[in-house]
Amino acid sequence: TTWGSECVMTMPSTLPLRTFAQFREAVYAFRIPRIIMSALELELFSSMGKQAWTVSALAKRLRVSQRGLDIILRNVASIGLVKATVRGYQAHAMAQRYLNKHSPDFRGDYLQLIQRQWEEWAQLTAVVKTGRPLDDDAPETPEYRQSFSWAMHQRSLESAKHVSEQLSLGRAQTLLDLGGGPGTYALHFLKRNPT
Repeated sequence: TTWGSECVMTMPSTLPLRTFAQFREAVYAFRIPRIIMSALELELFSSMGKQAWTVSALAKRLRVSQRGLDIILRNVASIGLVKATVRGYQAHAMAQRYLNKHSPDFRGDYLQLIQRQWEEWAQLTAVVKTGRPLDDDAPETPEYRQSFSWAMHQRSLESAKHVSEQLSLGRAQTLLDLGGGPGTYALHFLKRNPT
């Protein structure tokens, strides 16, 4: 939340921008993340679970308009988070696993962090004008700290597993995790090297 050196962006492959068409595509790149954010805010994937839904039944469950939900569903289907079936729309296996709050692999704290960062990035112009980071004087609550730590853990689960598979620590007898965040990497190193 501090708009410091920790903010690293991945840029589209069309950079550097040389044409107005490339510029337009870069500027409109917010569309897909905004659609995903709305789906998460509506708890779309948690409501869908594993079953297929008609637009009308799901709209009733979510208490939203059928027209608006139809637009969201068509768009999340276009990026593969749901699929259209003869019985209606059904969440993709990845969405069922990670984006459904009823799943044991739900990445809820990480999704909350992404949503907070979406709101913070919307204030970039004000940050540039004042030169001050967001929440400069606001102390972090224990609840925020806990949620942030879980978010970092959830963010690192897959990469920690891959890194632990690449390093041979079979001859090591001790492991020191120094500045390793929530300890996700250490947990994976220990799981692969129980001794």
